Parts: sequence; C-alpha cells; structure tokens
Amino acid sequence: MFRRLILGGSALLLLSLVFMDADLWAQGIGGRGRVTAESVWNPKPDPTDFILPLPCGLGMAFRPIFIPEKGYLAEARVFLGADQGDPGDGQTRAFVNSRRDARLGSALALENMPDSYVPLAREAQRSFTNDPEGRQFYLLGKYEVSRGQWEAVMNGNCQLENDSPLPVTDVSWHDAVSFTEKLMIHILAESPESLPSYKEDSLSVATLRLPTEDEWEYAARGGHRVSPESMNSESFFPMESGAPKDYGHFNDGVSPPAEKPQPIGRRAPNPAGLYDTAGNVAEMTQETYRMNIGSRLHGSSGGVILKGGSFRSREPQASPGAREETPFFYRSGPSKLDDMGFRLALSAVNLGSRARLQSLAAEFAKAVRTDAHFASTDPLSLLDELIAQATGEENAREKSSLETLKTVIENFNGFVNEGRKNQLRRRILLLVYQVFGVHTNSLRADVDKNNAAQAELVIAFVKDAMKAEEYQEPKMAARARDLLAQAEERVTYYEGQVRLYEESNRDQHAEYVTLLKDLTADFSAELISERLLDFEDTLARLSPGEANYYASELVDCFAVVRAHLNMALVEKKDPASFPLDDLRPKNSYAEPKIYF
Repeated sequence: MFRRLILGGSALLLLSLVFMDADLWAQGIGGRGRVTAESVWNPKPDPTDFILPLPCGLGMAFRPIFIPEKGYLAEARVFLGADQGDPGDGQTRAFVNSRRDARLGSALALENMPDSYVPLAREAQRSFTNDPEGRQFYLLGKYEVSRGQWEAVMNGNCQLENDSPLPVTDVSWHDAVSFTEKLMIHILAESPESLPSYKEDSLSVATLRLPTEDEWEYAARGGHRVSPESMNSESFFPMESGAPKDYGHFNDGVSPPAEKPQPIGRRAPNPAGLYDTAGNVAEMTQETYRMNIGSRLHGSSGGVILKGGSFRSREPQASPGAREETPFFYRSGPSKLDDMGFRLALSAVNLGSRARLQSLAAEFAKAVRTDAHFASTDPLSLLDELIAQATGEENAREKSSLETLKTVIENFNGFVNEGRKNQLRRRILLLVYQVFGVHTNSLRADVDKNNAAQAELVIAFVKDAMKAEEYQEPKMAARARDLLAQAEERVTYYEGQVRLYEESNRDQHAEYVTLLKDLTADFSAELISERLLDFEDTLARLSPGEANYYASELVDCFAVVRAHLNMALVEKKDPASFPLDDLRPKNSYAEPKIYF
C-alpha cells in the first residue's frame, strides 16, 4: 500500500510537469518562489546593456542604437516599411504598408550618459566603427515589458509569480503611457543620477516613453550592426544561423498555432541585441497610424501603430517592416488585447541648454551649406553634345531619351536653384537674429546698469539719512537698515545680470562671425546681393500698422548684416575683424527704472 502511494505521488508529479507551461519550465520556473528576478527583467545579460532601476530590486535593460553619422544633427537615412502591395481581397494593400524613405536621429551622445556607462557605450560603438566619439544614439528596451516589471511599478507588488517573465498584455496605450510616468517618477525620486542628462543643464533629463515607429523598426532591423544594404533590402535582418522562427515566436504555418506568448528572451536576439521583435506580442508605438501614399505617409492620423506581430501572426506580419493599426478605444472601452504589449525607449529633448543651442546653430549652418558654383563639367552641355551626335533614324530613340533627360535635369536644376535661394534667405535671417540678440541683450544691460545706479543712489541717500537724529529711533533705524539691505541686494543682482548679458553677447558675436564666414564662402556675391534686395523690398513694404513691436529694431539689425556682408564681399575684410561694438545698437532705448 505504501509503495502504491509513492508511485501514485510520482505519477502525479510527472503529470504536473507534463501539463505545466513548457515555456515557463524551460526558464527554470517550476512554481511559486522559483522565478528568478533575472528571468523577469534580463534573462540574457550583456556587459554593454544600460540598466535603469525598478522597484522591488528589479531593473530594465536597454540596448544602445547608434546613428552611423556624427554630430547633433546626424541622421540615418533608411528605407522602412515592407513591400505589401500585392493584391489582397481583390484590392491593392500598398496604402497599408509600403517602402518609404525615412530619416532617423537622436539627441543623446556619450557626454550625456552617466559616467559609469561611458566605457560600456564606447565598447558597444567599437563594434561598428573605430571612431567611438561624436556619434548620437538612443536607447531601446532590450525586451518587452514583463508582467513582473508591470506589477512592481504599477502596483508595488514584489511577489514573483509563474507568469512574471511573460510580456504584459491586456493593457491599453494609455496604460503604457501611465507606466512610463510612474517609472520616471520612481527613478527621479530614488536614483536620478542613473538617467542620462545634459551636464550643463540642471533642468532637462532623459525621458522614458514608447518608441516611435521609425526608432522601433530601425532597431528591429539590426540598427548600426547591419550594413545599409541589409537594412534597406532584407525583410528581416541577417541571421547567423537558422530561420526567422529561431528569432521570433509567431505562427509559421507548420507547427501548431501558439495560444499565448513566451517569457521574454526565449528566442535568439537580433544583431542589435534586442529580443522578441518578431512575434510574441505586438508592440505599441508612440505615434498614430498613418497610411502610405507612394513613398510618404498620409496626413490622416488614426489609431495606435503596432509593430512586430504577435504569436498569432504569420511570418510576413512578424517582420520588422510590417505595421498594424488598432483603435485607442472600442465601443466597449480602451483597446486591450491579449497579444498586445510594449517596450520602452529612452530619449532626450532636442533643444536644451544655451550651449547646446549654440552648437545646434553652428551645425545647422553647416548642414544647409550649398556649393556656390556647380561642377566644372556642365551636364547640360554634355547632353547637348550627345544629342547632336545622335543622328540618323537608328539613333532617333536614343536622341528622344536624351532630350527627355535634359528636360528633367533642367527642371531639377530650377528646383535646386530655388532651394539654394531659400537656404540663403534662412541663413541671412539667422545672422539678423544673432544681431537682434546682441541688440536685445545690450538694451537689457543698459536698463540694469541704470537700475544699479539708481540703487546706488538709494544706498547713498539712506546712509546719509541714518546719520540724522530722527533715525536713532529704533523703528526708523530698523526700516533704514532693511531698505539699505534691499538696495545692496539689488545692486548685486543688477551687476550680475549685466555680466550675464555681456557674456552672452561675446558668445553670440563669435557665433555671428562663424556664420558670416561660412555664408560668404558658400554663396556667390551675386546671389547674396539678390537676396539682400529681396529683404530690402520686404522691409520697405512694412507700414507702421503692419510692423510688429520689434520691426524698427529688426530693420536696424538687417542694416548691420548688410553692411558686414558688403565689407566681407567687396572690401574683402575678414569677419573676425568686425568688433562686437558693431553689433550693438547705436542709441540706447533704456529708460531709468527703479523697483523700490
């Protein structure tokens, strides 16, 4: 009898193992208390992971996704989407998804990262370049957010269950945004130093959010770890071994369809070190769904964009370029699906401190440069020669093609020339606003100098009055001391403000000189003169009623820019020789003010 009980217990245990979720068991999760924290947030650790702390001793792992260009304005040009224009149900589906030309950038650089992470970021960068400095990147969640992470952040529940390593599902887009808010509040309260930030900006900090569609897809295709050819041509990403099914949990049409997702990190990672970008759960993104119109997105914004497909999807829908739409709300309430989850991105603001704005202005000026002259070999002249040589009936077709090509190039040249004129206009405006900044700072400095002088008069008056007999009375003496302290504090404040304005003017003057040098080097004197005449004509048409409050000041600033361009182009003077005083207003509009 005892032997039968033992055998019966063993059989019961065996049956429980057979019917237990094979995915969870494969993770080493056999029951309550056996789930490890690592299986919930980073089952496949890597030394170049970036980790943010979560409640309950958990964390969230991110992978750096680099932009393979340098500078604040660096962009990756990629062709995103998928070729899904084949007829379906008798209609083309190209408007659902098709290939499009996209640009991807990021505001994060190495200097924004916590000191402890910089060596790891450099190690990650060296995987694709020998030059580890000066490249922008963003951070994308290594895994889909798990149920354990969700419970820890949203409910403060630190108990790990059998399903804790599964991706969280049945949450809406608004729930996901709420998750990012609660997690940010926790990190800012408990470990703000773990977030990337601008060292010179005490206010801005990197922020968790849902990724954009382009951020998600670029990383899912392999990001900086794949060649541009692979990025732009393959449906998935280069696979070291096996097939897409080895990298994603989706319906391959051969195996029995899955009924639920797998724990995070079960399949192989893509080249960027991301897991579960193919299948498992469809992932929500930051922006709304827009249809494809040719090679661009249509202007109508719809529901939530889902990327990567789910365990129910077939292979084409699980590829990085595929996209789906789900409403924000159904009639029954918020859209919550049992195969829909999300992962997070970490990014920073594009603008920020004054120093960053100055760097952006300098890079912008370089980015919009256009050569003042075309190449020495004029393609239109070459085409004329080829057209002249295409004689006889046997070359009639070739001649017609060349003439068509010439028309296309002429039209394109007209478009380019118009674009160059617009670029030049923007850069002249940038110079005008640099002068206007100096103009404004100078006026403010004059006002504060006057205020400081008035405060000095108050100090002298009070000190003199305190010698009088009536000020020996305690109340009068106390009032005099308070007024004296207030006036001295005002003097210190106004003098500090004047120093700040003067420092800002020196920085703006240096930037102005650089922009002026670049502009005169990039464009011909004829084209600059033409644009200046356009400005003068516009300003002449401004009546006092139409002009804004600053119109007269802007006219004065434009006159400064016009004079300096003439000196640089006609008199051949080096812009570096133009003193700061040239940018300051000739007449002070400051009125004495006092705040006592």
